[in-house]
Amino acid sequence: MMIEKFYNIPEDMREYLLDAYIAYTLTGNNKNLKVVISHSDLDGVTSALNIVQAYKIIGDDDIVVFLERTSRKEFTSQIVESFVQKYSDEFKRYDNVEFMIADRMFIDLSRGCKFPENTYFSWFDHHEGNVISEEDIRKELGDHLVEYKVFTDMHHSGATITWEAMRDRIYDALGGIQSNKYSARLKWWSTRVNLWDTFAWKKDKDLPATWKDIGKRFGTIDKMYDSEKDLFKDLMERDESIGLDSKATDDWIEDLALQYESLVIEKYAKACTCAIEYNDNIVILPAEWKFASNIKEYWVRDHADNQIVITYHKSGGTVYTSDEYDIPSYDIARYIGEKYGMNGGGHRNAAGFACLDLNSDKYLSEDEQRMVVSSRIVKALDEFYKEDTMEKQFKVFIGANDTYEDDNYDFIGTWDECIDYIEKWGYEKQAYIEPVE
Repeated sequence: MMIEKFYNIPEDMREYLLDAYIAYTLTGNNKNLKVVISHSDLDGVTSALNIVQAYKIIGDDDIVVFLERTSRKEFTSQIVESFVQKYSDEFKRYDNVEFMIADRMFIDLSRGCKFPENTYFSWFDHHEGNVISEEDIRKELGDHLVEYKVFTDMHHSGATITWEAMRDRIYDALGGIQSNKYSARLKWWSTRVNLWDTFAWKKDKDLPATWKDIGKRFGTIDKMYDSEKDLFKDLMERDESIGLDSKATDDWIEDLALQYESLVIEKYAKACTCAIEYNDNIVILPAEWKFASNIKEYWVRDHADNQIVITYHKSGGTVYTSDEYDIPSYDIARYIGEKYGMNGGGHRNAAGFACLDLNSDKYLSEDEQRMVVSSRIVKALDEFYKEDTMEKQFKVFIGANDTYEDDNYDFIGTWDECIDYIEKWGYEKQAYIEPVE
């Protein structure tokens, strides 16, 4: 007999680190255990749902689900290591324990943690800034890496990657009929989550207008929930009752989208009054994670010249870059995070970062935390662009003309070297500098 439980443990009742993240268990007398560790947004929650529903069909594994909001590798590692330590006795009764990491960073391989012999890993992700090669992981884990599904194109999100991978696992275990039933049941939902999470709703020029609208609406679903655990529970129950592809579910999504839109308008107006215009290209805006992407969209609509929008909250934020900007968002996000002993990563045009310990709430108010975060972002940007400018090569053109031939330059070097050259020879009034392509 299988026992299914959903969790949302209140903060004042949590005794262990894992209590903050546990969302679901399905237990019986099975010989194998699947430990799902996923992100807390709609894509991550759907990834967890896809895995759980697949193994409910296969029927030979106990299942535990953890959902964590930052998606950072240190939290992935902490969850894995804490689970191994807390349930060391339970490990012994399973033939194998597979940690299935979805829509988030993999474990930090540099921590050198030793795992029981029956421990295995799989990774399902699509964030370009998170990528570790399969070869590098196998150097540390060897055959204990069961499956590596990392795709960074526009047609793959955590939802579609896990849907495809679990469809194939069902096929291997039970054959085509069960695999096709599973696929038909979850394809509709997973592909529409993909429209939002990969920005296909905005970037895919061939996408019909109705699909663009669907993708945008899907981006509101998780924002209307205070807890990812509640969202996971609701989606599981909808899937097993009325179906995620039903008219009733469509109506529910439409209602959430309308509620969310009115909230975004209010939050955007407030964010504009606190905007930090770092320079002509970069703006820094206060925005909680559930409003960040839409506040960014509103800002870009009203300020088309801005190439970078950085939103922030009480412990970090998100870097958004335009398609034309040559530096990926994840490079900037990683720099900000690592400057303060944390990390960052994600997509080319949208990447999250942390720059203030969540435990700072013990001695700082939320307003003070946000103030520290915004200050840290500015300081990190100062250093990032100074380093970026120092490393780049530039050409110096000398003369009174307004136009220059590409090969008709007088000097080439770093920005500082070019400035020194101009000042040395007194060319300040007739010099032009441009970056080397």
